[in-house]
Amino acid sequence: MKKFWVSTLTLSALKANCAVTIAVMLKAYKYRIYPTDQQQAILTQQFGIGRFVYNWALEQKKKEYNEYKIWIQNPINEKKKFKSAFDLNIELTQLKKELYWINYAQSQTLQQEIAHLLHAYQRFLKNIKERKAQHKKTTNKKGKLLDLPKFKTRKDRQSLSFPQSVKVDFESSHVQIPKLGKVACIFSRQFTGKIKTTTLLKTVTGKYFVSILVENGKEFPERIEANKNHAVGIDVGLSHFATFSDGTKIKNPRLFKRSLSRLKQVQRSMARKKNRTSKNYSKAKLRRALLEERVANQRSDFLHKATHHLVCESQATTFCVEDLSVKNMMQNHKLARSIADVSWSDFFRQLKYKAQWHGKNVLVIGRFMPSSKTCSSCGYKLEALPLCVRSWQCPGCGAGHDRDVNAAKNLVNFAFSELEKIPAGQPEVPKVCSFGQACECVASVNCLLDIDKSCSGSRNSYARA
Repeated sequence: MKKFWVSTLTLSALKANCAVTIAVMLKAYKYRIYPTDQQQAILTQQFGIGRFVYNWALEQKKKEYNEYKIWIQNPINEKKKFKSAFDLNIELTQLKKELYWINYAQSQTLQQEIAHLLHAYQRFLKNIKERKAQHKKTTNKKGKLLDLPKFKTRKDRQSLSFPQSVKVDFESSHVQIPKLGKVACIFSRQFTGKIKTTTLLKTVTGKYFVSILVENGKEFPERIEANKNHAVGIDVGLSHFATFSDGTKIKNPRLFKRSLSRLKQVQRSMARKKNRTSKNYSKAKLRRALLEERVANQRSDFLHKATHHLVCESQATTFCVEDLSVKNMMQNHKLARSIADVSWSDFFRQLKYKAQWHGKNVLVIGRFMPSSKTCSSCGYKLEALPLCVRSWQCPGCGAGHDRDVNAAKNLVNFAFSELEKIPAGQPEVPKVCSFGQACECVASVNCLLDIDKSCSGSRNSYARA
């Protein structure tokens, strides 16, 4: 069985045996802003300069990687040196003397662009190393490296980060941003705390948003001890979005499928425009972007409401889910569109950080556990259970089972059967975070469970509301 994260250790037990890293709660608040025409012109300039610096730094790292591949074939005594953020910032200072217009942007935002590039590049190197260890391909059919950071273009979503010097005025509904001054903002909710990082966003549809990361000074609550009587198993699927161990089912909204016919019409309208620089083509492209944005907003609203109901409005304190390899499941071309539409990964991500905010537990079992073809009453296991069979009767005890409800019940049984094998009062923190990813954190009960990345062992844990 694949290992899974068990988040039931008490803080006192950890303090008695090892050092504890206290995680401070960080929350991001996203608001829509309405800059004036003059401010929009300044933002376009700022986005362009930040995009240029990002692409310049990426070009430097690509050259460095190509040189490294040549060096590793014929290594010499000298060690290969790689450019750090400090080195790139020094080169950026020299570049400003050659290209004067780079000085129009704030220096800290350009440093943030370099930091974002290095973070993406480190993830690329990590993925390459993992693929080689698993003897998987590192290039696609055209010979290009997989997961390599791409150059930014003006056609994509634009962003710019400000690490400081941003002020918020809730009374006058304005945000004070460097180089822009006061920008009108609609505050859907207020916050208290220290502003850490502010990110300006411009969507493909031309809308502007500001995302403010706030440190409220609160620590994550101590996790409630896992109890099987207050646990619920969640089995996700396509016919129903989620099925719970108590028999409750959430209908799959199929948001993309409902808008697919309209999207096809817009796509055909775009295909008929031969001149890609005409205004009619731009209008058709905007209609497509608005439709895709509407579907994305509907999906985000549905997932937030579903996870909020589970964590905040239900009496369950432990949620048992299954480790799904969504990326591999997407390779099935017959189900890829439906799997992408249901967005399981985002559902698990939201469920985990919201459970952490409220001190609740999320237990993840291995993806190869026979949850569907095992009887949740007596434990009898079928040899085979095709997907077309949605209900079956146990030959051992005669109990009738709904396929999805039975799987949800088994998720609870499997999770707590493994939990009971851990000795009581064991001080050691499991070395595996959610979904079997390695955790470098020494001992932190508040380690953020995230599908996409393992715990970094840092002081802060970041989650988006």
